[in-house]
Amino acid sequence: MINKFSVKSEFDSKILLHACCAPCALSPVPEFAAAGLAFDAFFYNPNIYDAAEHDKRLAEVKKIAGIFGFELFIRNDEYSKFLEFVSGLENEPEGAARCAKCIEMRLAAAFEFASAGGYKYVATTLSTSPHKNVKLINSLGAALSEKHGGLVKLIEFDFKKNDGYKNSVDYCKKYSIYRQTYCGCHFSKR
Repeated sequence: MINKFSVKSEFDSKILLHACCAPCALSPVPEFAAAGLAFDAFFYNPNIYDAAEHDKRLAEVKKIAGIFGFELFIRNDEYSKFLEFVSGLENEPEGAARCAKCIEMRLAAAFEFASAGGYKYVATTLSTSPHKNVKLINSLGAALSEKHGGLVKLIEFDFKKNDGYKNSVDYCKKYSIYRQTYCGCHFSKR
């Protein structure tokens, strides 16, 4: 697992960074930029409830794209698509099977976009959150890489390490970025 970003020679093509939200993106984005890593961001989060919250989070990711100068690609799906994907898991506790399906849904979309766009690498800002299981994220990424014939790989970053989470909080203050109080879906809001 990579925890330092000064290894740009290790990546021979641009990275597609799945951005779950601006606060989580503010751990890797400044470091990627400072290290000269070539990356674009991909915002796909149909799990965010409600539409106003989704739009607020997207606006904040657009804001940091303007600050740090990276290209942002957006794919929107209705919340109902997320609910359909996690159907039967509504009563699961936070962090269990429903959350794993949610992460799988978003990573799968990132891998599809990366594959279609010629990216070799995907990373996700989901690992910034202290509430997310990095081993789960990495295992889902490995399965998706296999599904794509190994042509697209998840870079196993743990963005919360080395003060990554603390740095994201500091950057949010510096740039007046909205920090949400729940992961995204109405199940996590309760």
